[in-house]
Amino acid sequence: MTAIEADLDAIEQRFPLKGFALDHWPTERAYKTFRGRLLAALKSFHGLHAEKARLRAMEDDWTVLLAAIEPRVQGRVGTSDWHPMKLQLLKSFALVVRSYGWQPRDMTLERAQQIDRDFSSNVKDSHARSLKRLDELRAFSELLPLLPAGPINFLPERRAPAHQEIPQEWEVQFISWIESVTNNSWGPVAKEFTEDQWVVKLVTQKLQVLTQFLWNILKRSGSVSSVPTVGVTPTGSAG
Repeated sequence: MTAIEADLDAIEQRFPLKGFALDHWPTERAYKTFRGRLLAALKSFHGLHAEKARLRAMEDDWTVLLAAIEPRVQGRVGTSDWHPMKLQLLKSFALVVRSYGWQPRDMTLERAQQIDRDFSSNVKDSHARSLKRLDELRAFSELLPLLPAGPINFLPERRAPAHQEIPQEWEVQFISWIESVTNNSWGPVAKEFTEDQWVVKLVTQKLQVLTQFLWNILKRSGSVSSVPTVGVTPTGSAG
C-alpha cells in the first residue's frame, strides 16, 4: 500500500475512465468498480488529512491548555510532573473534540459518552484514557481555570458497550432480507449459478457488508427501543 502514489491526478491518468483492458480485467464493470473505489478512498484520504491539518492549526482554548501543560512534562521521564506521552495522547484527543466544536471547559460526562458512542475499536480506549487524563490535570492548580468546572468522571461502567444485541424482532426481519439477496451462488462474470469458491467467498462478503450496514443504521439511530413493524418486504411494501 505504501507504494501507491496518493495523487488523485496521477491515479486518474493511470486508470482513465475508458481504460478497460481485457488482458487485465475480467469485465469493464470490474475495472470501473475498482477505479471508482480507489478514487473514492483517495479522496477520503485527502479530505481527512486536510481536516486534521485545519484542526491542528486552530488557536483556541485547547491551544492554551496544551501549552500550559508543557512545563509539567519537562525533564527526564520519571522525574517530570506528568508523562510526555500523556500530553501526546491528549493532543490527538483535542483534534477529535475540536471536530465537535467543543473546548476543554465544554467537556461533560454526557459529551464524553457521545464521543464514546461515535467511535469503536481501539479508538474508544484511547479516548477513554484521554478523558481520564483531563481529570488527572485537576491536580495542578494553575490548570484549573482551563479545565471543566468539575471532574468528567468517565468511568468504565459509563462507557457505551462495544456491542449491543439487535432486538430479536429486528433480527428476524433483517435475516430474511439478507438471505434473500445473498444466499445464492450467482456468478456476476459467468452470468450463471455456480459453486466456484470465489463466488461463495463473494456471497459471504456481501452478507458481512449488508449485516454491518444494517447494524450501523441501528447504532446511529440509537432507537433500539422502537421496533419496526415485522412483515415489511425488502422492496418496502407491506407483507
